[in-house]
Amino acid sequence: MQSKEYFFINALKKSGACARKSAGAKSVLDDDVCVLNALDSKNLTSQSLQSLKKHQTIATMDSFCENIHFKRAWFSPKQAIKKAFLVNLSDIIAKNATPKSALLSIVLPKDIEKSALLQMVEGIKEISAEFDIEILGGDSAVGENLDFHITLFGTCAKPLYRANAKKNQRIFCTQERVRIGKVSIGGSYKELLALLRTQEKRKAKGRFLAPKLRASFMRYIGTKLCACMDISDGILQDLQNFSTSAKLGFTPSREFVRLQKSAQKWRLQSGEEYELLFALDSKKVRALKQSAKRARISLLELGRFKRGRVSLHCKKWH
Repeated sequence: MQSKEYFFINALKKSGACARKSAGAKSVLDDDVCVLNALDSKNLTSQSLQSLKKHQTIATMDSFCENIHFKRAWFSPKQAIKKAFLVNLSDIIAKNATPKSALLSIVLPKDIEKSALLQMVEGIKEISAEFDIEILGGDSAVGENLDFHITLFGTCAKPLYRANAKKNQRIFCTQERVRIGKVSIGGSYKELLALLRTQEKRKAKGRFLAPKLRASFMRYIGTKLCACMDISDGILQDLQNFSTSAKLGFTPSREFVRLQKSAQKWRLQSGEEYELLFALDSKKVRALKQSAKRARISLLELGRFKRGRVSLHCKKWH
């Protein structure tokens, strides 16, 4: 059954209200980012084209809302705003881009203390220093819940659109470093279940609290990938979205089949992992494995793209 979220997006695509398709993308709504100055090579000299390719501007927006994405009992104000930025930065990094600046819209609860506001400012300061971004402006309002709405801008030379994936390209995702044959992805789901089950006040931890973004890995391998996105709704759901955007089917790997049929199928449904899900040509796999080793992470091969369509049974994360 199609969710209301995807029903709305599909209706918007058909409305005629969306911007023209970006170069390389089949629809401006088929990705987590948009290119603001998508290149039209017909009207550019080769010298101008090469110069502009190095400085394409991309934008993305994400919301992080209390009682939808988090509870204040689980996160300190500083932790909440840092995760709000991290989930947004993940989209920029997944497109092989460098984050540059941000707009922040925030809804503050009526009962929030000034000490909490100072914690959030400290969190923004730390994110700004770590990723070298600056806040351009935004908006604020007072309401019932603590909500963050962030728009991020970045620059890149080669945006990794989902629609760029091709038949026979191999599909991988990143994960924490583990022994060959082991799987580490899924920690965010386990932590969420633990938080929901306990009746006592408890703080989040691990990837659910603070995702580890794969910026260094992308610096090593980004130009060799063909298409990429981050895992926010779980491998099954996001692989479905990836395949739909590329208009391709999917042949699963042995490891994928093993996981899907095992008691660890939940690992394929764990959302908010913010690992990278990507496609590349077989001849680039050796360079991929070397890059993973340099970045001190592991890879999980999920399968190959093929002609056709894919239908994966999965649960919606939110």
